[in-house]
Amino acid sequence: MTQKQSKSPFILVEDFLSLEQCEDIVLSMKHSIPDRNRENYPIKTFKTNALAEIRIMPEFDDFLDRAEPYYGFKTQAISPFMFEWYAEGFQGDSPKADNGIYTNGKWVKSGNVDFAVIIFLSTAKDTSISDTLMECFGGKLEFLNHNLTIKPKAGTMLMFPANSHFLNTFTEVGLGNLNCIRIHLAATTPYEYKMENFPGDYRTWF
Repeated sequence: MTQKQSKSPFILVEDFLSLEQCEDIVLSMKHSIPDRNRENYPIKTFKTNALAEIRIMPEFDDFLDRAEPYYGFKTQAISPFMFEWYAEGFQGDSPKADNGIYTNGKWVKSGNVDFAVIIFLSTAKDTSISDTLMECFGGKLEFLNHNLTIKPKAGTMLMFPANSHFLNTFTEVGLGNLNCIRIHLAATTPYEYKMENFPGDYRTWF
């Protein structure tokens, strides 16, 4: 019996943006005071940036020309880009599905979202950092369903189905700042993720 060849449900593109582009975007956000929770810890702060979105869109459209046949879908709509900031002191949060909420013991689709794309604008380090604006200690992206941890690198883009098979969260940020862009895509026909179409696991997907 022939074993199926591994196929990743993730698309990872390194150097989608240059370091200079990432720094320009982060500076343009003019972050000052992050949003905070009741315990006064920083929480995810997000904004829009129309000019940065316009500048990125041509390359993003070219990327979709490759991504659509890979997953087998057609894009109906692209959400406004959300520029997320996780400031120093962020404590992490509960894993979430990009297109659903957990209610009555199950995940339920709550919006017209089929895929999520994250563009990292910061680089996560394991030890010391030299640039607190563009680097962070911590701030890794975890996918609990797949026992997968992605260490952000500025300019890298990651795409994945947005359903509850891809619960994701960022870990705490002990030092520095984590910035990224999150983009949601809606397909013309609702995308149904089938595990059997993506044999293998994180050890063979990357």
